[in-house]
Parts: sequence; structure tokens; C-alpha cells
Amino acid sequence: MTDVVPGREGSDPLSDPSGPQFAGIVSRGCAFALDVLIVQASLFAVGAVIALIAEAFGEVSIDVSALEVALGAIFWILVFDVYLIAFWWLAGQTPGMRLLGIAVTTTEGAKVTPKRGVVRLVGMVLAAIPLFAGYVPIMLNDERQGFHDKLAKTVVRYRKPTRKKQA
Repeated sequence: MTDVVPGREGSDPLSDPSGPQFAGIVSRGCAFALDVLIVQASLFAVGAVIALIAEAFGEVSIDVSALEVALGAIFWILVFDVYLIAFWWLAGQTPGMRLLGIAVTTTEGAKVTPKRGVVRLVGMVLAAIPLFAGYVPIMLNDERQGFHDKLAKTVVRYRKPTRKKQA
């Protein structure tokens, strides 16, 4: 059930005819969780294939050192960073965002450049450091911008589904 403001027709963000509405913290958080799941599953599958190939050519040890764990964590973070920035730049949305019908643009409505994507990503990390306080403004301002959005001058909006006409 959606919350509709009494006396205001079309206050449902997905059906408002006045234009795209800004996405809230729940939609954005769910999209982020889906993206984490996609990257984790992909890297797990690649790791499993590499382990199978390595096993075919010799003995594989499961014992890993602290250095190997740290290097693996750094690799995962780098892959996730590239994933986010590339999808923001090339498609305007990550696969998780696409599933939830949201997209990120600049405040002027243009595509996010790689440089702006890096600024947004750094802002996301900084917003999380003080007990995720940098994400609280998403719930408080009209444009639903968190610290990282203000820093990178971006907004996240609901996208209207496009339907192809059948001939």
C-alpha cells in the first residue's frame, strides 16, 4: 500500500504525472544491497572456476594468510568501485537500481561522468563513517540528497517504465 497525501492527487511517486520523483533511502538501500549481492556472486563464481582449474593442475591449499585475506578484500572493494562508477557513467543506473526503477543523474539531469562518480563514491564512504549520519539527509530534504549526492551534485530519481510499441 502506498502513502497518498490527502487532497493531493498523484502523490504516489511512481504515478505522479508532474515528473520523476526523488528516490528515498529504502529504494536506494535495497538497490545497493542487490549490487553487493551481484558483485559477490560474480566474484564467487569466478573464484570457483579458478579454483577448479588450479585443482586440475595441482594441489590447492585452502589455508590463507592475513595478507592474502587483506589483498582479497582490497580486490573486492576495487571491483565494486569500478562496477558502481562504470554503471553510473554508462547506463545511469546499476543493475540493482534498474531492478528497483531508479537512476542517478547530475542535478541538471545529465549523465554522471567518471570523475563525478569517483566523487560520489568517496562521498558515500565519508557519509558512512560517522554512523551513517551522511545518509540521514536523504530522509529530510525534498531532493532526497545525502552527503554524497550534495558533494557530487547528483540526484537519484524514480524512472518511468518505457514500453515499446508493438507494430
